[in-house]
Amino acid sequence: MPLRLYWDEQFPLLTLRGKGARDFLHGQTSANVLAAEEGKIFLSCWLNTKGKVRAILEIKIGQDCASIIILAGKKEEVFRGFESVIFPSDKVSLEEGNMLRRLHLID
Repeated sequence: MPLRLYWDEQFPLLTLRGKGARDFLHGQTSANVLAAEEGKIFLSCWLNTKGKVRAILEIKIGQDCASIIILAGKKEEVFRGFESVIFPSDKVSLEEGNMLRRLHLID
């Protein structure tokens, strides 16, 4: 019986809740979030004002929410960065989630 290898890793999770989740992420990340299909996962980057990558994100847009997995970067920096630019007019709130475990069979 062949040996099965798995990629087993945990990633930080943030949740953006509210009607403005899609618009907020469109303005804060490198992806065209406005055109993203609901329920589909897509990759994006969070950049600083000079265009340097601060985090690599995997995002899933839902109805009035978005799940954000931080594949590379620091959860605390992303959380503080997003929270520092949220205004009441954005109609969103940011929540820290638990770590998300991803387990993949390596062929």
